[in-house]
Amino acid sequence: MELTLRLFQQRMLEHAYRHPFCALFADMGAGKTATVLALIVRLLSWADVARVLVVAPRRVALTVWPAEIARWRAFQGLSCRVLTAEDFRFQRRGVTVRRRGQETTVKRLVPQASPVDFLTGETVHTISRDRLADLVRLMGRQWPYDMLVLDESSGFRDPATTRFKAVRALRKAGLVGRLVELSGTPRPKSLLDLWPQLFLLDEGARLGRTLTGYRERWFVPDKRSRDGQVFSWRPRPGAEEEIHARIGDLCVSLLPEDVVQLPERTINPIEVPLPSQALAFYRELERHSLATLRGSDVVALSRAALVGKLLQVAGGATYDEHGQVQPVHDAKLDALEELVEASAGAPLLVAYWFRHELARIKARFPQAVEFDDYPDTEARWNRGEIDLLLLHPASGAHGLNLQYGDGQGVWFGPIHDLELWQQWNKRLHRPGRRTPVFVHVLLARDTIDRAVLDSLGPKGEGQDRLLRAVQLRLEELGDG
Repeated sequence: MELTLRLFQQRMLEHAYRHPFCALFADMGAGKTATVLALIVRLLSWADVARVLVVAPRRVALTVWPAEIARWRAFQGLSCRVLTAEDFRFQRRGVTVRRRGQETTVKRLVPQASPVDFLTGETVHTISRDRLADLVRLMGRQWPYDMLVLDESSGFRDPATTRFKAVRALRKAGLVGRLVELSGTPRPKSLLDLWPQLFLLDEGARLGRTLTGYRERWFVPDKRSRDGQVFSWRPRPGAEEEIHARIGDLCVSLLPEDVVQLPERTINPIEVPLPSQALAFYRELERHSLATLRGSDVVALSRAALVGKLLQVAGGATYDEHGQVQPVHDAKLDALEELVEASAGAPLLVAYWFRHELARIKARFPQAVEFDDYPDTEARWNRGEIDLLLLHPASGAHGLNLQYGDGQGVWFGPIHDLELWQQWNKRLHRPGRRTPVFVHVLLARDTIDRAVLDSLGPKGEGQDRLLRAVQLRLEELGDG
């Protein structure tokens, strides 16, 4: 296909060309991948770079970037190699480490590959975020990449992770000539998540050299424990405007309306009544964090664990104390069957969260396809060859283009991860979509499902709001 960059893509391209260290914070579906590939072609033609490493979520690194290169004629001169665990030739060996002042030997997976094994002539290498630290350790000072692309840079928002430390080490050693960060959700949880991403770009020049300093300058404590420990922070008045002004020269930020006029998207909650016995079991578990089902105990040892157990029961099954699946009801399976019948042949993309949900959906719908069932599942879906596609939010939320073929979305149950919720919904609601998008959410009536859906607010504090809602509910039950 011929590629014509739209005006906002040209804006992103020029910004990234002029700023060797920059971020493109654009809405999901804005064509960031094609824009960066066009940038790479330009830089290669001017001999500004010779080899590029793209670090991305696993599925994005494995399929999205190679597919995008193959899709457009403008990128046919680019050669691409996906680096996987097999390329490292890991072997379990004894490694000497120092603990509490003493040396000891531990068994670890150690790569046996040589740096030259990776220098096979391709201009673009892609790698999952989980393998980046291994590559950095293996290459050392022989680091061969002139340019680094962090796709979904929000995945580097935790400075304690090995992936963040790996990029920081490269920057400190002066081994990165260009760095481009891409994200559709640069601050999925809070404004605090911006600091690590900006630090990798400017090493602290704009927001400070430490997260503590950044936090103390622009934030105040929000929630504390009884002994004074701070659980969360909120921005000071005017902090957001100040922060945005400081980073504006490095970051291009596009809103959905800046990108393209998409068809309307509708989130359609569907309340599903539960059988009386299932609801009674749910109430018992909710009140006591312990309930018995067919002689097996279902236990929640904390409030967060209780949230998970209640979500499982709302979905129709749960794990008992021995890790065995205990079916509770089929109400949501019946509701999904009604949606399948009502769709009249239109494809449905179904999100599930728990493994037992996947097994029960496949047992009820033999025609259902898991995304990993075929190497070309994305193309089959877009050609309308799959009626029911099952896609877990954590493994398929980023990078997939499923907007062709007029499919609709179904959440078997809501989740409280705002980033995965937004990203998964955007698989259908992207440029190229011609018809309105409906995303149906199955909610078990009179359960935690509604509170979970309501927790997906614009500030991304869903987990906190959800736990507060559970606490209020438990207090109500206690008063009764």
